[in-house]
Amino acid sequence: STDVDYHTGNISFAGDVVIDGVIQDGFRVAAGGSIRCKKIIKNAEVLSRGDLQLDLGVKGRGNALVRVNGTITSKFIEQGTVESRTGLSVSTSILSSNINTLGKLKMGQKGIIVTSTITAEKGLEVFNLGRENCSPSIIWCGISFVENRKLEHLKTRHGVLEEKISKLEMKPNPSEQLITQMKGVLNNQEKEIQNMEKEVCTDIDAKIIVHGTLFAGTEIKICKYSKKIEKNETRVKVSLDKENLQII
Repeated sequence: STDVDYHTGNISFAGDVVIDGVIQDGFRVAAGGSIRCKKIIKNAEVLSRGDLQLDLGVKGRGNALVRVNGTITSKFIEQGTVESRTGLSVSTSILSSNINTLGKLKMGQKGIIVTSTITAEKGLEVFNLGRENCSPSIIWCGISFVENRKLEHLKTRHGVLEEKISKLEMKPNPSEQLITQMKGVLNNQEKEIQNMEKEVCTDIDAKIIVHGTLFAGTEIKICKYSKKIEKNETRVKVSLDKENLQII
């Protein structure tokens, strides 16, 4: 059983890849096809244009990064950033992780999510969402994480430009022409932000289904509407009331 480590170096292959061993800290596996990993992914980077099948799971220490075009199947995900365009199926647990998908996240029969940030465009199905005495999770459904990321980058650029303009205006003899040009760009950015905010919300029908307990403190967002869960709830379906525009 060969680990991906100093013995093998990083792996990059145009087709499908099967890894018999562990993908060790700091190493990278990239495949043009699908990847199957028979042992764990540690603090490593894994990129696949196809599906990713993990016989075990991800045990990162905060810097594990997994990006997949297809579907991800895994037993557990711990302390990693995991992204799938198609959807994820995780049988036991997601702990202290960031999960992004343009599909649905489906947990196993007793699957649990603890202290994680999840963006799942098409919704989420889980047994327990949260755990006593643990920091709460943030669950965001109905939005495209790809479009939202573009929006966040644009907002950051907008903030930087605003700061530059105010610094210029405070100078003794500011260039009025330059300030006018920059304000024009700022104006265009504001219009683009408004348009993108409309496009980010893609699925107002996305639902969060909790078969066990939805723990107090969990923050749930569907599109741009959010709700903090005040008390533990059992066996619930969370959705957006489209008439009153609130989460129920």
